[in-house]
Amino acid sequence: MVWVDFFANPENRVNGLRDERIEWIATTPEPREQATITLTVSEDSWLGDAQFTIQVDGTTVGGPRMAFASHAAGETQSFEVQADLGPGSHQVGVTFLNDAWGGTPETDRNLYLDGVTFNGVACLDQPVTLWSNGSAAVAVDGSREGRSFGAGMTFAASSVDLGQLAGFVAS
Repeated sequence: MVWVDFFANPENRVNGLRDERIEWIATTPEPREQATITLTVSEDSWLGDAQFTIQVDGTTVGGPRMAFASHAAGETQSFEVQADLGPGSHQVGVTFLNDAWGGTPETDRNLYLDGVTFNGVACLDQPVTLWSNGSAAVAVDGSREGRSFGAGMTFAASSVDLGQLAGFVAS
């Protein structure tokens, strides 16, 4: 604890008023720890593979990545990133970069966010389909005791099937 007097006169008075001391309490920043985030994706490939970036709290982690796992064949592919995060709510998401559409379901490139884990805890209740370029994010809460994370969803409305928004919040 540090006491600071703003006035140097011996009686701590200015114009007949007594100056009250102000208490400054030093605080330490919240501890940060290395978080392991795993995103599981798949794609509909047409004229190339789906490209995407991964964001943690709005910051892109690494460069563009490519999905190779076929959604139609039931395959998935995992991407793991590390992030130095403190407790509290965090956003983990993907941005689909290279949508393509040839007019039919067979001539379409899509990205599927099939799963998200945060320090080994599953955070995605159901897969999310990105039908066009755009983003999807999972809100994870790292403030609970035991590092048990809950999840909610926010979407850019233009980037997902609107039928998937039931029970979620569009942004």
